[in-house]
Amino acid sequence: MELSWLTPEWKAELSRIAATVASRAGDLRDDTHQEIWLQFLRYQPRTKTYAWKAANSARNSLCRKENSWQRVRDEGPEVGNQVHRAKLAVRRQRARPPALTTEERRRRGRARYHVDIERSRAGVRARVRAHRKRRAPREKVSHPQRNKEIGTLRKNGMRVGDIGRRYGLNDVSIYAALAANREGMYVNA
Repeated sequence: MELSWLTPEWKAELSRIAATVASRAGDLRDDTHQEIWLQFLRYQPRTKTYAWKAANSARNSLCRKENSWQRVRDEGPEVGNQVHRAKLAVRRQRARPPALTTEERRRRGRARYHVDIERSRAGVRARVRAHRKRRAPREKVSHPQRNKEIGTLRKNGMRVGDIGRRYGLNDVSIYAALAANREGMYVNA
């Protein structure tokens, strides 16, 4: 299996990270090293930061599992079963209500809408206004005098960046003004 993302340099870096993190795992060094590489292969870290986080996560996960097994071994299997039963009881208490049908969801939405209808309508109007504002085509603004001045400055050798600083414009606006001058829309005096 060819791993295109795993270049030799990156593989060496990941090996160094895995060895460093595994060395901190004590007796579980070999197991941790394998877990870290499984994590690397599963999630393909693209940066050193993510590689370190993935390696530490794999080590911590393995240590947690091992501690759990140690506790069960030391205190007996009955303790592990009690812990498991307690977790299941908590999950049952937090059980989600049954999923709503589409019609029930619509009914609840309508009920919320009609509780304070004026507030709901104002919210809808605000959302529509914001949407139209984003979608409305921008009107072209014509600045003949400014464009003439920009054309003159550029013709006299001033750089685009300096013109932008003078007028508070970005490069695109300046090039648009220059294009308008070239098309003969504005004649320099």
